Amino acid sequence: MLSANGQEEKASFWLCDLGLAVDSQSWTGEESLWRVTDIGGDCRYWPASCWMVHCYGADYLEERPHLCKQYQSRLDIHALGITAIEILCTGALALRSAGAPAGDTASCWSELLDAWKQYHETVSDWWQAIYSVFSAGGDFRPVHAWLVEINAPDKVLDLVSAMRKALASCAEESDPSTAHLLRAVAEATNEDSNMDLMEICKMADVIPGPCVNGTGASAIDAKPHDTSSVGSADMAAGTQEGLLGVMAENDKSISKCEIIQREASAPTPGLPNGRSTLLLKAKLEEEHARLSGDLQRLQLHRSRVVLAKSILQQLPQSLPA
Repeated sequence: MLSANGQEEKASFWLCDLGLAVDSQSWTGEESLWRVTDIGGDCRYWPASCWMVHCYGADYLEERPHLCKQYQSRLDIHALGITAIEILCTGALALRSAGAPAGDTASCWSELLDAWKQYHETVSDWWQAIYSVFSAGGDFRPVHAWLVEINAPDKVLDLVSAMRKALASCAEESDPSTAHLLRAVAEATNEDSNMDLMEICKMADVIPGPCVNGTGASAIDAKPHDTSSVGSADMAAGTQEGLLGVMAENDKSISKCEIIQREASAPTPGLPNGRSTLLLKAKLEEEHARLSGDLQRLQLHRSRVVLAKSILQQLPQSLPA
């Protein structure tokens, strides 16, 4: 990451996971809770194995050993890989959508942006359909039938495969340190991978920091050159330097817009002042408003869940015959 004076600085960031958790021993042990536990989390970060359980059930997944192993022990690794691709591509896509001129970079970076855009738009549509039903208390069966009809699991396999292919192409066109990072991100999203998180971190040439038990937070300190891949993606959208820093997982989408907007106020090589800057700011303001609305709806949904839980706890344990 480049500082104001053009010197490389060490990038440090936190990822916070405040979602559902399971006991690892009962999850894969004799109880096999993975077979019967409801799926949780944001489906935009689900691997294909989650979609298979969601659409077809545990028996269907058990017939596919690699995907079954992914579901049992690699859900967080996959989500981390998707998050890394999101951080890599979101800022560059915002610039490209605002009309920034194409940078002098290999075409593979544009292919990566296109692959991420297609994945994100597809799974976001599914997320919206699922969220709309549960937030309003509607009938989920038509949505489930629709996901089965379009074969959502296979679509995810194809979309993630396209992103991995683009990452591999970008790695071939990058310096060694950036190539290591890109290949590690691709490995995290590979359903056939047998590498654990520590091995992937070593592959990316980063050193994992301490995990803070009880909060779900962990830290990774990256070497200075590890953020150069973000800069390459931004160059594909028309800038010569990276605009995105790396921020906390919680409320990450809104934070990204704020960071991009702050950076947009400063002169950016390759991006002309005037009309292009106004278009960029207008696009970012629109995206920020949309994300703020999503956050408000999510908070409303959470409050309804808490209220429903409170009502259930007050009901008698058994009803009269």
